[in-house]
Amino acid sequence: MLALRLIAAASLACLLSGCKAPAPSGCMEPFAGDRMLPMEAVLGLEVVVDGGARMVDVSDGDTVFLLPPPQGGFVIYAGVRAKNFDPCGAIVKGQLRHPADHTPASDFDRRSADYVPAPPSSPWGAGWFVPRALGSFSMVPNIPVCPDNTGGGALDATLLLEVTLTDKSGRSATVARTVKTTCPKDACLPECACTCSPNYMSGKCGADAGVLPTDGGDPCGR
Repeated sequence: MLALRLIAAASLACLLSGCKAPAPSGCMEPFAGDRMLPMEAVLGLEVVVDGGARMVDVSDGDTVFLLPPPQGGFVIYAGVRAKNFDPCGAIVKGQLRHPADHTPASDFDRRSADYVPAPPSSPWGAGWFVPRALGSFSMVPNIPVCPDNTGGGALDATLLLEVTLTDKSGRSATVARTVKTTCPKDACLPECACTCSPNYMSGKCGADAGVLPTDGGDPCGR
C-alpha cells in the first residue's frame, strides 16, 4: 500500500513539474537549450578519426566523400548539431540538390534520432547537442547518392547538401552548404567510380566487368 502511495505521489509530482516521459528509445534528455529561442542547427558529417566517431562541421566549398555503407551503394553520412529543441525522437532528413534550381540530385534519407550533449572536448562551446550513438551511423541520414537514381550526375559535382531537423513539437531547422562530391582515393575507388557513373545498371560493376576482385573480396571493407 505504501508503495502505491509513493508511486501516486511521484506521478503527481511529475504532472506538476512537467516530468518527461521516456521516448520509445529510452531517451530522457531534457529540452536542449532555451524554449524561447528558435532552433539552431549547423550542418556536419559523421566521421571516424583516430578510431573515434565525431561530428565535423561542413563549410561551403568543402569536398565530401561518397562512402560505402553496409547496405550497398555509396552515401554521405550527413547530420546536424543543434540547440533549442527537444532532443528525443527528432526526425533528420538529408538530400543533395542542384544549386541552380534546388531540384533533387539524390534520393533522400530520413532517420529518427536522439541527441545528447556534445562532449566537453568539442570545439563549439557549451549548449550544443549531437546525435547519440556516434559510430553506428544510424542516427544521421545515410544520403543515398549512388547508384544515381535521379540521373543528374552526382559524382565530382558541385551540389547543395541539405539537412532538416524536426523535433516532436514541430520545431524545425534546415541547413545547407555547397559541396563537391567525390570518391575516396583508396581501394574502394574503382567500385565507387563505376557505381556512381551515368547509366549504371545491376551487374555493371561486378567481377565480370573487371571492377571487383574475382576472389569475391570486398575492397570497400563492408
